[in-house]
Parts: sequence; C-alpha cells; structure tokens
Amino acid sequence: MRNPASLIEQAARNARRTLLLETLIQTKWSLTLTAHELGLCGAGSTLQTIRRMGLVEEYEQAKRDGLIRTGGDQHARSKLHGKSRQEQRTLILAALHAQDWNLSRAATELNIARGAALVDRMQLLGMGPVYDEAKRLGKVTMHRAHTGPANKLAAVADEAIRAVVKQALRSALGNVGLAAEALHATRACVMFHARRFGLKKKLGGFVHAK
Repeated sequence: MRNPASLIEQAARNARRTLLLETLIQTKWSLTLTAHELGLCGAGSTLQTIRRMGLVEEYEQAKRDGLIRTGGDQHARSKLHGKSRQEQRTLILAALHAQDWNLSRAATELNIARGAALVDRMQLLGMGPVYDEAKRLGKVTMHRAHTGPANKLAAVADEAIRAVVKQALRSALGNVGLAAEALHATRACVMFHARRFGLKKKLGGFVHAK
C-alpha cells in the first residue's frame, strides 16, 4: 500500500494549483498571458502545468464554454503585429534588455511562441549582427529557470511549505520527529526545509528525540 503524500507536498501542490487557476481566470484563460504572469516559458509550458496540477477538467470546460479557441490561444497575438520594421526592432530590443537577453522571457513578453521564433524574427528584421554580438559577449540565454524567483508558482509553493513546516515544528515544540509524523514526512525532509527557510533560529532550536 502506498504511503499518502506528505502534507508538505500537498501544501505546495495546492498553493500552485490555486494560483494557476486564479491566474487563468484573471487572464480569461489566455495561456500566453498566464505564462507571462507566472514566469513560465510560454503557452506550451502553461498547458503542461495545467496537466500536472490536475486542472484538465477545468481547462476542457473553459474550451466548451468558448473561452479558449481550439488550436490556439485567443490572446496570443504578437505585440509586433501591425508594427513597422523599425517599431518591431525597438520593441524587441526593449524586451531583450528588460529580460537580460533571456530569449524565452523576451518572447513571452512579446507574445511570441518561443525564443527560437524570436530569433527568426530578428533575422528577418536585419538584427542578426546585434544578436550575434550579444551571443559573443555571453549575454544570450534561451531557457527560463523554473526554480528562480521569476517563477511565481515556485515562490508560492515555497511559502506554503515554509508555513506548514513552521506550524508543525511550533506545535511539536521543536521536536523534529513529532513534526515529521504530523506532516506524514521523513525527519530528513522536515530538517531540509527547516534549514532552507532558517526556521531553527526563529523557533529557538530543535529537539531531535522522538
């Protein structure tokens, strides 16, 4: 028989799931805008996260209600649409500088599907030399770090983990074994998160005896 998921895992998942659903509703189920708001890589990453968070039923219902176009995101029109070549170049450079030359984040800001598509657009606009020079200087990165501070799902999960571990340790008077039992987690797991969030000092130390 499988052990139930620890309350730490449940707290993290529930926090991510709640924030994702709230953001989807706020953006009217725009996968691209949701990615931008939460610090994900793009619409595809949002869809993968919907599946991981068990929101497929809600997503399908939104499609049935006409909130999501089949085969695409109704809000995903590029911000470059209808702009002159010079205006496009200006917008692209502004996005790249704002995102420290992270192509995925810049593409998301411009409502472009992916970083590679942004590079293609730059080449078409005669911005190849600018891109090549940025690469030579080591400025260009492609992928977004999913554990970084820009990822709001990771941040809200961390806050949920911190709160549940802190409460368990406080209720157990700093006894790591009792806190682990209450959380359906291992002592090592509780200690890992306690150290990660600096809870030992805040709670006045730990008791390791059961």
